[in-house]
Amino acid sequence: MRVRTATSALHPAVVMWTAVGLLGYALLPWYGLDSNLFTLSWLLDGYPLDDNVAPALFHVLQGDKLWLAPLGPLLLAPLLLWGRQKSDPFFGYLLIAVGATGAAYLLLQGFGIGLRGFQWQWLTSLFGELDDRQFGMGWGALLVGCAFLFL
Repeated sequence: MRVRTATSALHPAVVMWTAVGLLGYALLPWYGLDSNLFTLSWLLDGYPLDDNVAPALFHVLQGDKLWLAPLGPLLLAPLLLWGRQKSDPFFGYLLIAVGATGAAYLLLQGFGIGLRGFQWQWLTSLFGELDDRQFGMGWGALLVGCAFLFL
């Protein structure tokens, strides 16, 4: 018979998907690349400071695309579960809330801001004209989206 011991570490699946999300947010290009990710030519195209190949974290730190900022704290929120048992109701509640909120926000900001600024008129009337734009999502956004989906 197997004896269970209480640990203060996080569940391995939570650790893995949090790490995947943080990797996508902090290291991989947020927007779609012109070439293949695996050619690694994007590393020589001004990475990580060039807008075309920068990760979301660098966009936020440069003050360019601040609508990506809420994704960072949402990716770190599962760390609040450190030391809690998986059977604790808060464990499930937090993961469901973080996953659903993160996925919904990622989709809303992805569809709400396009090539010509805000895509919906009510956003323009609420925030004013946006002189920035957003291209298709890249590998970083894909990993962050998967992390929210599986958390």
